[in-house]
Amino acid sequence: MTTDRASGSAIVVGMSGSTGLAVVRALGQEGVACHAAHYDAHAPAMATRLARTHVAPDWRSDPDGLVEFLVELAGRLGFGGDAAGSGSNGSSGARGAGGRDAAGSAASLFVCHDAALGAVWAAAGRLRAAGLRPAFGAARPLAELLDKRTQLEAAARAGVAAPWTQWGSAAELEAAAAECPYPAILKPAFSHLGVKALGAKALRCADAGELRAALASTGDIELLLQEYVPGGDDQLYTAGLFVCAEGHVAFTGRKLKQHPPGLGIARLAEAVDAPGLVPGGVALLAELGYEGISQVEYKRDARDGSYKLMEANFRPWTWMGLATACGTNLPLAAHRWALGDGDWREADGSGHVGRPRAPHRRHSAPRPRRWVWLVPEAAYTVRDLRCGVRPRLAQWRGLRAEAFFSRGDPAPLRRTLIAALEPRLRRCAATTRRLRRIVRAALMPAAAIANAAVLRAEWRRGGRRSVAGLAPALGLPGPGAVLVLAPHPDDETLMCGATLAALRRRGDPVRVVCLTSGAATSVGRHTTPAAPGTPASGSAPTATKPTAAPGTPAPRSAPPPSPAPSAVAVVGIGDVRAAELHAACAALGVDDVDVWGFTDGGLPAERAHLAVRLREELDRVRPDLVVAPFPYDAHPDHVAATLALANALEARGAEASGGERGAAAGSERGVAGADGGAVPGRILCGAVRTPLSPGWATRLVPAGAAWSRRRAALRAYATRDAAMFATPTLLARLHPARLARATEGLVDLSAEAFVEAAHAMEARGLTTPAVTGGGHPVTMAAKLLRTREERDEVAGVLRDALTRTS
Repeated sequence: MTTDRASGSAIVVGMSGSTGLAVVRALGQEGVACHAAHYDAHAPAMATRLARTHVAPDWRSDPDGLVEFLVELAGRLGFGGDAAGSGSNGSSGARGAGGRDAAGSAASLFVCHDAALGAVWAAAGRLRAAGLRPAFGAARPLAELLDKRTQLEAAARAGVAAPWTQWGSAAELEAAAAECPYPAILKPAFSHLGVKALGAKALRCADAGELRAALASTGDIELLLQEYVPGGDDQLYTAGLFVCAEGHVAFTGRKLKQHPPGLGIARLAEAVDAPGLVPGGVALLAELGYEGISQVEYKRDARDGSYKLMEANFRPWTWMGLATACGTNLPLAAHRWALGDGDWREADGSGHVGRPRAPHRRHSAPRPRRWVWLVPEAAYTVRDLRCGVRPRLAQWRGLRAEAFFSRGDPAPLRRTLIAALEPRLRRCAATTRRLRRIVRAALMPAAAIANAAVLRAEWRRGGRRSVAGLAPALGLPGPGAVLVLAPHPDDETLMCGATLAALRRRGDPVRVVCLTSGAATSVGRHTTPAAPGTPASGSAPTATKPTAAPGTPAPRSAPPPSPAPSAVAVVGIGDVRAAELHAACAALGVDDVDVWGFTDGGLPAERAHLAVRLREELDRVRPDLVVAPFPYDAHPDHVAATLALANALEARGAEASGGERGAAAGSERGVAGADGGAVPGRILCGAVRTPLSPGWATRLVPAGAAWSRRRAALRAYATRDAAMFATPTLLARLHPARLARATEGLVDLSAEAFVEAAHAMEARGLTTPAVTGGGHPVTMAAKLLRTREERDEVAGVLRDALTRTS
């Protein structure tokens, strides 16, 4: 129903479930400006679009904080006080006509949570002075109204039938156990205070023995022992009332199902035409002196068909939205009454219950008017599929309202479904990950056999010799300063982790330069910040001075270079990956680590600038050995880094060709040029994404004890799936020429041979494999077979470069 005049404002406290949402929707559809308050901003009902939401203190632990919050909220919203406010009993007090207070504007106040109701009830006078009009009131304290003894005594005076009842302490009820009719129900006298001590809302006792056992664990709370009225959940009837001194508005209905069954809250309810329940409910509330919204609940006794009082609740109830859908707007009546509007009776548009519409001519009976709480009802339906779906769905016939769904306000149901499904989806995702790991582990033996067969076939075709025409050299290269170029974090470990650990153990100074931060890594978890003291990815490069072993010459140094102009500042996952890089290098024994911060995936476009940076780095560090990815690789960043190194070496060699470089081109040591620059003596190329063929490896480094350090370094990369490391690790172990322990195969080239081979492979288009994508060991064997001719061509390029530069 709509009106032409202003409808005022309302504050609804307690939006944990459908109760507060039903109040907001009942008022909002009539133009009332609603404000919803709850201590949990993520509660489903707080997603409603029909109210402005406010986060309140948790009244379960801080009831006084709720009162202070409401007073402050009233001032913030501009509600005026009431100088003639009533006392703390919550009575309505003086009201002016037209819904306006004499002292200024005011708002009605609804409370939909038991714990919050006590705090608001006690502070009703102060809230009225702040401009808030509680939509309820009574001369008695709330605790007295909630006492089952008070309710049953008032029912006896009002002539309302009630089951046999006895209340008292556990000792008193134990004495009455003999005269109690069984089965019986044991409840706390104050339901909202005694549930925790009892462990449930009520306990059903079949005989005196069960009753005594239940009484032994209840403690010292006040209890109520009541005859159990036979009948199922569908025999629980409700008289939903708004009562005041001037009259009442009523709705009648009944529960059909509860959650959980037997003793719970409604999950399916329907409106019924039972006007005989209303006079007794009105008389009971009049005896109690209560004004406002109330739910008076009866149970129909299957033995004689009489209705017996169960309890009275003094606030809106869970499925009150059905009353609004049937035309009886109880919240609107309470709102207008609280603001002094004499037209509050207009909220009852169709008598004590919304009468059904005229039946459709195809139906022989009027359709029921029902309310459903979808989430638990759907769960019970799925659970009981053996009983059939059609009978279950037939019970949903005639739905008028859902606990959280409304066509014009769908967000609460969406949030409810997300909250219900999210834990199950997380469990399904965890199960899927476990199954994937199990399948991968089961396929590993087959992958090892397949890859071993392919590698040994290639080794036999090559005459068990490397491309140099000789058996691969065994052991570490000669001592000296080492520079490692890793395009991304983890490349240094996959490429030569065990070799680096062995070099550091021998005492060689090792410097790792990571060209990018790995910020484009696809990571489904881990958003932890970078470790303290770790340089942020994308920041200006900072080099840590290496700690050389005793007796080892310190590496040559120069002032640190300026940051790259094209370096992109990366935050988030790039910082995490940079922290993992430092941890992995620490596991290998390397403490000289630098992150240059080029864009992840952008090295091909930055190749010219990268070559200049590498040339400056070679001049500054003067390494004797450079370790880089092999030019034939499935990742464009790896190929670009290797080709940029070739360009830098070619430019440095051209400048040094007139000096000492020409006399020592084949030396194992770096040689200073005429301008003070240097060219490293050897280049080691390792496999990262694409495995080396056995014939390409001109040096085999037995890992020995360094293999455990390589494993520790790989474990430092927690953001990466372990399957990413499976292929390089597996192929390193399967090398046909390896020793008894794991071995890393590397292509050991002079600087001239490396430059010639890199440029020749680039000119012939042999830098990227024809078959790329995916690096799982299960598919790697097939890729090796499909690219056999291409790999033979790469071997020919290496052989020519080694022949011409030897």
